[in-house]
Amino acid sequence: MKDNRYLTILVLLLISSCSQNYQQYDKEKCEQMFIETSKKYEDYYFSHSTNYQKLDSSLLLIDTMLCRCKYNYINITISKLMILSEKKDYKTAIKFIKSLDNDFPIYWQSIYLKRFEAMQAQEIHYISKKNKLIKKIILDIEEYLTLSSNSNIVDSVLKLQNIEDIKKFDKHVAIIQYYYYRCQLEGNSVINYELDSLQKTKNWNKEFIDTFIKVWLKQDFMEFLGT
Repeated sequence: MKDNRYLTILVLLLISSCSQNYQQYDKEKCEQMFIETSKKYEDYYFSHSTNYQKLDSSLLLIDTMLCRCKYNYINITISKLMILSEKKDYKTAIKFIKSLDNDFPIYWQSIYLKRFEAMQAQEIHYISKKNKLIKKIILDIEEYLTLSSNSNIVDSVLKLQNIEDIKKFDKHVAIIQYYYYRCQLEGNSVINYELDSLQKTKNWNKEFIDTFIKVWLKQDFMEFLGT
């Protein structure tokens, strides 16, 4: 009981501090906090525990960093969403995504919002709503990659033979997302067949397809890891 009261007080203090003119922490302190947060999350994840104490402790640190470590705002935000996903707290995640400020890219905010709404729908077995949301995500990605008007950009990037050159393309993660979300609707075998065919006919980078796209296709939809 005391622990719960203590956590409540800390949360209220954090909310209060964010509403005031708070002082930013230096980069070194922020990185130390981020490492500590990551360690708590990893300890929980690899222990296969159902006790959320370490996750709640991580969330407290993250909420402090969101206020005082703006330079790393995107990574901290994703970390918070990963933890909320692990806790299956979709309602809080959706509310948090809607509250994100202009430091977070609009494209990612839109994708993440629909992703968590789809996860929430699947949790209650509302599959038609989940699929409808995934279709909207795919349309958003197609627009972002300009696939509807011109696919030459993606084609030329995936023909690069050096993976590091592909990763320099600022939308390379969206390419992975495109096939991942299509996989949720069309199935792994269909997307794998298409990728194999495109790799052969268009000479796309096989290593990138195998180690990035295909590996990600196997990721559990209900476990958010940043895409």
